Amino acid sequence: MDAGVWGVAPRAGEAIAAELIRRRQKIDQDELEFSCLAAQFAQTDEYDWQGFESPIAWLKANCHMSGGAASARICAGQQAAHLGQSSKAMAAGEIGFAHFALIARTSAAVGERLDEGKLLGQARKQTIARFHDSCYHARHAADPKGCAADEAEGVEARSLTFANSDDGMVYVNGMLDKVGGAAVQAALEPLAQRTGKNDDRCRERRVADALVEICMHELDHGVPSRRPHMQVTT
Repeated sequence: MDAGVWGVAPRAGEAIAAELIRRRQKIDQDELEFSCLAAQFAQTDEYDWQGFESPIAWLKANCHMSGGAASARICAGQQAAHLGQSSKAMAAGEIGFAHFALIARTSAAVGERLDEGKLLGQARKQTIARFHDSCYHARHAADPKGCAADEAEGVEARSLTFANSDDGMVYVNGMLDKVGGAAVQAALEPLAQRTGKNDDRCRERRVADALVEICMHELDHGVPSRRPHMQVTT
């Protein structure tokens, strides 16, 4: 490949990769410092003086964050003092802030029952997706009743809404619990794969097509009968 055409010298990727890692580690440290400040801010009543109902609402409006991101930062900051091993591992670049935030969430849920060393060992080896499951299992082992209650609450929080635009398009917005979301993803995933090398649809389009295909298939076989509402017990 001609480096002059693309403006990238041979082996430049190696230097770029190193710089990306360096910058990500700095961002992760900045995120932890931000989290500690956010936790301190949450202990004041400044957000109330400024007319906000919670520190999370203040962060959303003034730091341009989602509610989930704001909540995660406050939690990470609150737990940082209890997570010395994880803080050092992040400073050394062994884990990222996303891993740290998951450990913090688990710490907040189980308190002194947290086995930080074990979770940290898993965090060093696992992707965020896998580590999310590891944290869930750790919490379930430490607090099975609390996990069951959260799962039941998640089922009750399921929602799906449709909004029609003037041009006939339909906007879909929803939220599913862990089990329900996994079931929907598992059903859609096989149908969302590319059909061949000429399939140039983006992933979002393929997932949407998969959902429509499943619904069309069900309608072709008759409208499903209404099932009684399932009660979740703990």
